Amino acid sequence: MPRVTFPHVAESYRSFKMLMEDLGNQVILPPRPSKRTLDLGVKYAPEFACFPLKILLGTYLETCPEGVELIITSGGV
Repeated sequence: MPRVTFPHVAESYRSFKMLMEDLGNQVILPPRPSKRTLDLGVKYAPEFACFPLKILLGTYLETCPEGVELIITSGGV
C-alpha cells in the first residue's frame, strides 16, 4: 500500500483523504501550515518563489520523514 500525502488546503483535504484511501493508499496527513512549515519552504525554495509555493514545499518536507512515497498535488492553469 503506497504511502501518500498532499497539501493541507482548507477543509478539502478530508475529502481527498477519503478518496486516496478508497483507492488503496495509506494517507499521511500533512500538518496545518505553521511557522516551521514556512521556515522550511523559505529555506529550500528559490528567493523569488511565491508564498503559496513556500508553504506547499514546507508541507511536503514535513511529511517526508514519515515515509511518504508519493506526493499528490494539483495546480491551476
